[in-house]
Amino acid sequence: MTKVLTVGIYRIQDPQYEVLPKNSKELVRLHDLRKTALHDVFDNQEITKIISWGNTDDTTSHEYVELILGTMGAAIIQPILIAGLKKLGEILAEKAVEETTSELVKWVIFKLGNKAKENKISEFSIRLKDNTLIQVDPPQGNSKIRISFKDGEVVSIKYKLEK
Repeated sequence: MTKVLTVGIYRIQDPQYEVLPKNSKELVRLHDLRKTALHDVFDNQEITKIISWGNTDDTTSHEYVELILGTMGAAIIQPILIAGLKKLGEILAEKAVEETTSELVKWVIFKLGNKAKENKISEFSIRLKDNTLIQVDPPQGNSKIRISFKDGEVVSIKYKLEK
């Protein structure tokens, strides 16, 4: 299995919780909320395989966790026809990102974006094998996807998710 993406996910942030100890009940609850959301997305699907869950299943609270995703071989990803994500695919194609990786990125953004819309996770990022970094705002209001390519070019696009 080949590593394809590293996905970093923040738990829900709230200024009132910044002063709480790391393992307070509320921060652990938010950590567990994210854990459940990530398992909802990545368990029992045939699109990608989780190589590493990082600190996702830890019993202590973490503000940020990383997952490492691998390919599942010939898994077929249904095209996601959301304007911002379609544009993302076009931008990635211009930079010669292979189509399978591009479709996987769009699938992850769609799935995690909907979990963010449900207030189960906060912003997240996706790092490709070539170190291209895709940062995704939670899908509320003027949400953006920022792509920082390895050559230094940065592109931002707006997106809006519909379930």
